[in-house]
Amino acid sequence: MNMLLNVLVNHACTQLSSKSFHQIFYFLRNPEPILGSAVCAGIEEFVRTLLHHFPNLIHYDVIPNQNILQVAVEFLQEKIVNIIKKISPTTTKILCSVELEFENNTLHLAGKLAPSFKLFSVSGAALQMQRELQWFKDVEKMTSPSRKERKNTNNETAKDVFG
Repeated sequence: MNMLLNVLVNHACTQLSSKSFHQIFYFLRNPEPILGSAVCAGIEEFVRTLLHHFPNLIHYDVIPNQNILQVAVEFLQEKIVNIIKKISPTTTKILCSVELEFENNTLHLAGKLAPSFKLFSVSGAALQMQRELQWFKDVEKMTSPSRKERKNTNNETAKDVFG
């Protein structure tokens, strides 16, 4: 994040810090989910700064029905996942186990095909597949054993979604 944007984000966080958590959360979701968009786009300095100022944001949905970790996993934002893991490995496991729509979990998200902007950032089908497999394995390490074999409403495990 460039220096001017960093100053702006820190200033906004300082101004928001006098507000109630409900007001802060409302601001970050309306008219658009600012934090969710930053996670999708991989703007890690923005996410890090917000979580530094407002650590409780980690527990709330940043886009409808998905917490910050789930969004980062779905969009293959490894640096943001690492920020969350650094804050609290225990919280990371809890966030990873939150159930999504259709009885999916975070590992099911990791099993989906990567967004095209991430997929095509690596050239060659073999390297793309290797990256996808590594990502799935990394998310699998964060997933509690009881969630790894859980089936969604389509009767698919995360490995079925991946394969």
